[in-house]
Amino acid sequence: MPKISVRPAQDADFPTVAELFHQYRAFYGFEHTDTERLKAEEFLRRRFNLHESTVLVVEFKDHIAGFCHYYPTFDSLALTSSLALHDLYVEPKFRNQDCGIRMMEKVIATAKAQQCDQISVQAQPTNVIALALYSSFGFTQKTRSDELITLTLDLHS
Repeated sequence: MPKISVRPAQDADFPTVAELFHQYRAFYGFEHTDTERLKAEEFLRRRFNLHESTVLVVEFKDHIAGFCHYYPTFDSLALTSSLALHDLYVEPKFRNQDCGIRMMEKVIATAKAQQCDQISVQAQPTNVIALALYSSFGFTQKTRSDELITLTLDLHS
């Protein structure tokens, strides 16, 4: 089986990650234009440079096959911390190769190492592949609308 590795994105990765992020946004209905591609890269670079979020890349056969993007969140009343997984995308030609699984394993390990109480993620109800991936890790549905399902993984169960 080919080697799969997950690591934090580096500055040199951003043209590739931005293209993947652009494809991810196109999946969700955003325009597939050069202007949108540049806006996507600028958005990710800003989060990265300001240390506001973490971008991980998954490498498969020496290619960046996908990325995930998450933020720390805090609830001052409940005195809890969480990771909000906002984006997870694997390029279609690399799907069904465990790339998404490896990224989820890394996100969960990171959340545990940071002593987070939970991880949250949202997906469209029609995105059955993503929902199956999250469910396979024990995420449970918290809320549902016509447009999004919010799932959480309690790290203290």
